[in-house]
Amino acid sequence: MKTLLKPPKPAQPGAGMPSPAALQVAASHVRVGDGYAATYVVSGYPAEVGPAFLDPLLSYPGRVDVAVHIEPVAPQMAAPLLRRQRSRLESSRRIDADHGRLGDPLVEAAAEDAADLADRVARGAAKLFDTGIYVTIHGRDLDELAVVTAGVKAAAASVLLDLQPATFRHQ
Repeated sequence: MKTLLKPPKPAQPGAGMPSPAALQVAASHVRVGDGYAATYVVSGYPAEVGPAFLDPLLSYPGRVDVAVHIEPVAPQMAAPLLRRQRSRLESSRRIDADHGRLGDPLVEAAAEDAADLADRVARGAAKLFDTGIYVTIHGRDLDELAVVTAGVKAAAASVLLDLQPATFRHQ
C-alpha cells in the first residue's frame, strides 16, 4: 500500500482564528459585533496605593476589562529619567517663583517625591517600573456605553485615578 502525501494548502488570512462578525472603528469607541467598547488610559495615579486600590474598577457591576502592564526599569536607565523629571519639576517651581505666582502643591509634592525616589534608586533601596493601566468599558449600545463610562470614571476618581480616552487616529 502506497501513501501519497499531499502538499499542505496555503493558509488563508484569518482562517481558524476567532473574530467578531463586524468591527467598526470610531475615534472614541469601537463597535464589535453587536456591542460597543471604549478604552481609557489611567494617566494620573495617587502618590501611594494600597493592595486593593483597583477594587472599585475590578468589582464594577458592568462589563469592564482592566489591563495592567508592569515592566521594570533598569537602574542605569532610571537615574537619567529621574534627573530629567527633577529638572522639569524644578524649572516649573522656579518659573512660578519668578513670576510671583504661588507654587502648585502638586508640583511641589512631585518634586519632593522625585528627589526622594532618585536618592533611593541611587542607593539600590528602590526600583522603578513602567506601569500602564488600561480600562476597556463595554455596552450594548452607545447610550449604555455612556452610562457605564460615567460610572467607571466616578469609581476611578474615588481612588484618585485619572482616566483619559484612548483615541484611534488613522494616518
